[in-house]
Amino acid sequence: MFEEIGGDQEKLSDKDNQLTNRLGFMDLEAFCKKHDYCYYLSWYAGYENELSCQGNLGGQAWGEYGEKLRATKIKFSGKAESISGLAGRTFDAKDAVLSRSVTEVAQNATEAEKTAAELAKECGVQSAWAIWRDGAVYEFGSLTPLEELPHSVIETIGGSTGLSAAVKAVMAAARMKKLLTKKS
Repeated sequence: MFEEIGGDQEKLSDKDNQLTNRLGFMDLEAFCKKHDYCYYLSWYAGYENELSCQGNLGGQAWGEYGEKLRATKIKFSGKAESISGLAGRTFDAKDAVLSRSVTEVAQNATEAEKTAAELAKECGVQSAWAIWRDGAVYEFGSLTPLEELPHSVIETIGGSTGLSAAVKAVMAAARMKKLLTKKS
């Protein structure tokens, strides 16, 4: 990776160009097993911010609930006026979001939300959290209730809210390091 800096090109070191902590490059099944999650789903936004976890769109799933949910070809909305599901709320927030109880839905829940809640009950899933990273929503669930976001896990996850932002952040860090080195 290169960037123009004052007429020169600066190459990032391999250390500064780390990808092994980025969800899209990780073995998410191993990640789930390490942190005691029972499933994962990766959601991608399509037309009108409709989120899908279908394989032909890049989505992935693991675990009983993840596979069942993907098999339904369910979609959630990340569109501001019709947000639905944990994936939709996460896409809208562009951050990490917790769902303490994935089996409970509001009275005005969409059919997709009701279907997801029924499947969660069937599979014994209690809680889930999702995070927006590198242009996708990654969702993880637990058979035990979660009271808060797993901040210690989230802190280990690299990436950004988009590839362009990731490149800019890495380059800014490299520039700052270079400036600090010159002043020392």
